[in-house]
Amino acid sequence: MVGRFPAESRRGDAAKALAEADLVVRHQYETAVNNHHPMEPHAVVCWWEDGKAVVHTSTQAIFGTRTMIAHAFKMPTADIRVIARFWAAASAARGSSGGLDVLAMLAAKSTGRPVRLELTRAQMFTLVGRRQETVQGSGAGVRRGRPSRRH
Repeated sequence: MVGRFPAESRRGDAAKALAEADLVVRHQYETAVNNHHPMEPHAVVCWWEDGKAVVHTSTQAIFGTRTMIAHAFKMPTADIRVIARFWAAASAARGSSGGLDVLAMLAAKSTGRPVRLELTRAQMFTLVGRRQETVQGSGAGVRRGRPSRRH
């Protein structure tokens, strides 16, 4: 659906069309692995105040982070304050902290002190999202048309 109206879509038989084509061009495209290494590191600073959680983190998903912490600690989302002063870009792999916030909150709860947890550059190669390598094949075919007759 595009908006509230169904999108018009037609599909043909690509294998048949290529088999009947007079000229076929095929190409394979490959992309390499891409690691997400933003300028700012993945980090969180958090603490507990009177049984409520305070989390300073860089994320695109403030409400998702709050829900993840609520689930992990079996507490209402209203008791969790997530602060993201700087909105992270998608290329920074900040849709989710991948549990970094939960680990920091667990450490803060067990120590009774504020905790800062930051990944090193080396850790970001294994603990942060990445885009896998891809291979895509593409093909296009054309058929000779009838010669046009001009009067």
